[in-house]
Amino acid sequence: RRLQALQPDLLLLGGDYVRSEDPDGAQAFFEALAAFEAPLGKFAVAGEADENTSSLETALGSAGVALLTDACATVERGGEALIIAVNFTATKGSASRDNCINDLRASLFGEDGAWRSAPEGIDYSGTTPAIVSYTRLALDEDGQVIAVREETSEGADEEQQKPEEPNAALGSDKSHIPPLSVPEMPRKSEFVCDLTPTRLPYNPARAATFSYSSIAAHDAEAEQEDKAEAQPVETDEEPTVVPARPHHASATAFGSALHQACQLMAEDLAWRKSQGSGDTALTRPADERLRACLATWGAPAGELSALKGACAHWMASDAAAQAATFGVLVPEAPFYVALQGTQGEPIHLEGAMDLLCHDAPTQQDAPRRAFIVDYKTGGSAAETADNLRAKHDLQARCYAYVALTQGFDDVELAFVRVEQPDPARPGKPQEVRYRFTRADKQALHELIRSRYARL
Repeated sequence: RRLQALQPDLLLLGGDYVRSEDPDGAQAFFEALAAFEAPLGKFAVAGEADENTSSLETALGSAGVALLTDACATVERGGEALIIAVNFTATKGSASRDNCINDLRASLFGEDGAWRSAPEGIDYSGTTPAIVSYTRLALDEDGQVIAVREETSEGADEEQQKPEEPNAALGSDKSHIPPLSVPEMPRKSEFVCDLTPTRLPYNPARAATFSYSSIAAHDAEAEQEDKAEAQPVETDEEPTVVPARPHHASATAFGSALHQACQLMAEDLAWRKSQGSGDTALTRPADERLRACLATWGAPAGELSALKGACAHWMASDAAAQAATFGVLVPEAPFYVALQGTQGEPIHLEGAMDLLCHDAPTQQDAPRRAFIVDYKTGGSAAETADNLRAKHDLQARCYAYVALTQGFDDVELAFVRVEQPDPARPGKPQEVRYRFTRADKQALHELIRSRYARL
C-alpha cells in the first residue's frame, strides 16, 4: 500500500518470491500484485530461490506481471524508450548468457563491436545519430549499487579507467538524445488494430525505411517545424492570459514536453476507461509532472505557464471531446507499414501517431472508423486556412494510409494547434481537419511512394 501510494508508472521486481520459511507469503504477494496499478507495465525476473520458473511465470502472469527470461521489453512514452533487458538466465548452479543483449550491442556497434559510451553519436541509419551512455553496475562492500567502467585494453588512457558516473558522457542537457528501442515482437493486442502489420528483422542499413518528415523535407508546402511565435492562450482554469513563448531555441523542446504531457493525459483517461469509471474528461497533469516534462526535454522551467495553457487549450478543443467518445485510446501509436516503391522495390513507412482513437470491432464485417489527433505547437496567427491545410496535408495522407492498411474503413484526422486561438470560437484552439475512406487507399499509396522516389 505504501508503494501504491507513490503512484508509480512502472513496477520492476528483482526475484526471490518463494521462500521455504514462508511458502504462503508468496501467494499473498501475487494476489496483492494483481491489484497493483502501474500504467506502463509490471515486469519481473526470477531469482536464485525461484527454481520453478514455469509455475512462477503462471503466478506472475495471473497478476499481470511479465516474467522476463532471456528477453527484453520496451516501454515507450512521450518519444522516449526504456529497454528492460535480462542479461542472464540465473539458476542455483549456473548462469547462461542470452542473446538479447548481444542483439542490442550488435545493432549499435556491429557484430564484433564492444559495448562503450558514444557521446559523439553512432550512425545506425536513423534520422539522427544515437547517443549512447554505457554504464556497468556492481555492488560495493556495503551492498550499494555503484557504476564502474569496463576494463580497457592495455595502453588505454588512464582517465578512461576511472569510475564512471551514470550518464556522465551526456552532460546535463539531454534534450538532443533521440529515442532508441529494439522491441521484441509485440502482442497482437498492442497493434493499432486487430490486424497483424508487416514486421521485418532488424536491418542495420535501413535503406528502404522512411518517415513522413523525411519525404516532407522535399515538399515546399509541408510543415517542417512550427517555430513561429505563439499567441497568448486563455485557460479555463486561470483568469489570466498565459504570455506567448519567445521565439528561441527551445521551441522543439517545448513541443516535446507538450506531447509528453498530452500522452500522460491520454494514458490516464484510457486507464480510467479500462476500469469502467465512465469518466470521459481529460485531466491535466499536476504542476510537478509538467515541470518534469519540461526538464526531461531541456525546455526552460519558466515555460510552465505556457505549457499549462497549451494543455488547457487541448482539453477545451473539439478534438479532445471527440477523442474521449471512443472506447480505445492509443497515445504515441507506433507503425511500420510496407509499400511498393516506384521501381517495384519494398519500402517501409514508419513513425508514431500522437493519439489514435477507435472502437473495438463489434461485428466481423462492420465498418471501422479511426480518429487520429496530432498536436501542434507554435505557428502563426497570420497563416490562412488554405496555408494550414496545405501545411499538414502530406502528414495527414501518410497517417490515413497507415490506418487504412490496418483495417479501418473511415479515417478522420485533426491537427490541433494548441497555442493558436481560433478567432471564430473563443476559448478553443485552431483545428485543421481531414477525412479519408478506403476508396482513397490506392491514391494515397501512389502519392507516398512518388514522394519517396524524390529522396
